[in-house]
Amino acid sequence: MKTTTQTSLKLHAFLALLAFAFLASCDASKDSKGQSSDSQQVNNKDVTWTGTYAGLEPVLSERARIAVAQLIAEQKMGKMDTRRKYLLLLKDSDHFVIAHVLLTKSRIGVRYPISGDQWNKLHVKLLNNGEVQIDTSQMAEIEKYWLQETE
Repeated sequence: MKTTTQTSLKLHAFLALLAFAFLASCDASKDSKGQSSDSQQVNNKDVTWTGTYAGLEPVLSERARIAVAQLIAEQKMGKMDTRRKYLLLLKDSDHFVIAHVLLTKSRIGVRYPISGDQWNKLHVKLLNNGEVQIDTSQMAEIEKYWLQETE
């Protein structure tokens, strides 16, 4: 069983490094100063939510899936710049949800609590009409959680 877990982690790391190498070779998303353009930056619209028997589950857009792969790859290489960027985005109401989701998803092998109304400390309301409500008043609590996790 341990061998299967190790193989799985190695595969995840390899795929993350592959995704990072691909992203590093792409210049289309960079402006003349080498910065990511605003249209390429992930935001809360890059995550939708679904309910499962186990609880809430975020569904990531393609660019959010790439962002989490990049975050994992950078962490494996000891780079923390992108992680710090997401920690700062926890203070922004247009980005705190995606930042929380990406930070959580980048922690391979770490378990976190989920339920019908909560996903790793984030309270999410799925309404009958398909709408999702996430109260921004929990931003400070989510930021505090991540600050404690990174100490």
